[in-house]
Amino acid sequence: MDVFTMIAIVVICGAVSTVASTYLKARQAKPPEELVARMQKLEKRVGELEEAVTNEERELRRRFAELDAAS
Repeated sequence: MDVFTMIAIVVICGAVSTVASTYLKARQAKPPEELVARMQKLEKRVGELEEAVTNEERELRRRFAELDAAS
């Protein structure tokens, strides 16, 4: 193998590794659309549950119902 062939092989290997690493970084940086949609749906559900739990009116109704049931 002569020097020019070796240099060409090294340059090709370097270019391929650069392209591969760039591709893998880009693939990791962007989460799948399905995952993003699922997270948004879950965040919405958690927000609704928090609202239901912290709703003062519901709490008062529940307490009155407990008092009515106890008497």
